[in-house]
Amino acid sequence: MEKVLNYIEKYYYKPLGLILGFPVIFFGLFLPINNLLDNENILTFPLRLLLVYGVLAIIWLVAWLILHFNLPSNKQKKIGIILCIDAENEKQKTRIKKDFIENLRKELNEHGLLDLFYVVVLKDYQAERAIKILNNYNQKKDSLRRNEIDVTTLKKAPKEVKKWKAFNKKVQCHFYIWGSIRKRYDVEQKYFIETNALVRHVPVGFSISDEIKKNFKDIYGRVISFDEKIEYVGFKLTADIIYLSARYIIGIASLYSYDPFTALKLHGGLKEEIKSKFTPLPPNLVNVSNNLNYLLSREYYLIASIKYRVQKNIQDAITFIEKSLSMHPKYYPSLIMKAVLVFSLNRDVTETMSLLIEAKKYAENDYTWQYNIAFINMYTDEFEKGLRQYKKLFASSFKDEEKIVDECITFNNQLFIQEPDKKQTLFICGLLYYKKKDNYPPALEFFEKFENECEGTNKYDYLLIRSHTYISELRREMGL
Repeated sequence: MEKVLNYIEKYYYKPLGLILGFPVIFFGLFLPINNLLDNENILTFPLRLLLVYGVLAIIWLVAWLILHFNLPSNKQKKIGIILCIDAENEKQKTRIKKDFIENLRKELNEHGLLDLFYVVVLKDYQAERAIKILNNYNQKKDSLRRNEIDVTTLKKAPKEVKKWKAFNKKVQCHFYIWGSIRKRYDVEQKYFIETNALVRHVPVGFSISDEIKKNFKDIYGRVISFDEKIEYVGFKLTADIIYLSARYIIGIASLYSYDPFTALKLHGGLKEEIKSKFTPLPPNLVNVSNNLNYLLSREYYLIASIKYRVQKNIQDAITFIEKSLSMHPKYYPSLIMKAVLVFSLNRDVTETMSLLIEAKKYAENDYTWQYNIAFINMYTDEFEKGLRQYKKLFASSFKDEEKIVDECITFNNQLFIQEPDKKQTLFICGLLYYKKKDNYPPALEFFEKFENECEGTNKYDYLLIRSHTYISELRREMGL
């Protein structure tokens, strides 16, 4: 009976199952009902055939369609892990469900992450369809990537991508693992688990996509094999690899999806766990372990940014930026942010300048450090030094500079409100609008406001000379 049920489960969702269902309904349901109705002489046979069998056939068709397209859905919006594993027999299915999945859930529970995850193993008929969709999508995506085409930018998506999107929309998961488990003879009986994996994240450029792929290869082994006689240990090891891979890769995806809080929750303590499970570390996991310091540093930095810029909590921001630098002392963005925080908290220009000089060593082609040093020079009334720094900046450019310029203007504008005696902040705003944004009206407005504020004092004469020149140039350009 169990074999019959397994056979039905395997084939009933296919078109063949739909077709075979109609004679089963005829002999299994219609004939007994027809005999009952015939005894009561209610309707003639043709009418009974049309009515009863028609109703039963429609019910079967609707039921088949529901079952055919049925997939589990991550309705609780947790981090979803879907496993589509094709097994040869019932013993292997049991091993996947018990030794493998139970160990995976146990690991998540022991580390307080079970409530964060939604883990499901697809049934055979679901897995077969899902594996086909995932394989076709992966192959199409790789084919497009070789031609430097990003699937997310296509106006008309290929059918493989459309089917993947429909599948993903239904299940709403983040980490897809699919493949097969086989038992073969290799000196001794062995299990071979061969899988592919896919992580869902927001659309990113090729460079980031390649970085995620590299991280994937470092931690995820596509083929795992072990002797049948140690099958319990083997399936536990497989569960450990999937568990560590899920935490590591989904954490990276969360990071690039602008969710550093989830990323930190997944990556926190992971380095220690990897070392506790694999001693000595294989070369690929050495790379993973080393990279975790960088990832954690970045996550702490992003949380510090949220604490400072969104929540306006400087003390919490400093706490997280210190954690960032403890993981990666040379992380350039954190050094810049710490300099900003130190200045914002207590106006300690000495420590601020020291941090900026340190940051310069790791800046590569980014000149945010120079904008900050130029500001500190101006703030401490070293106007000549400050203008020299700005002059260098006006002769160059770098990635995302426009965002930095906007932040500098906002910062100086707000600082003047806090410290109205620091009138040079108005000059800086005008200068950046003029020389970096080519936005003349606000540039003129800030320079004129600066000159009005400086009336009756000769402290800012060095800047006033330049301000007069800039105002004349701006008026001429604007036809005033």
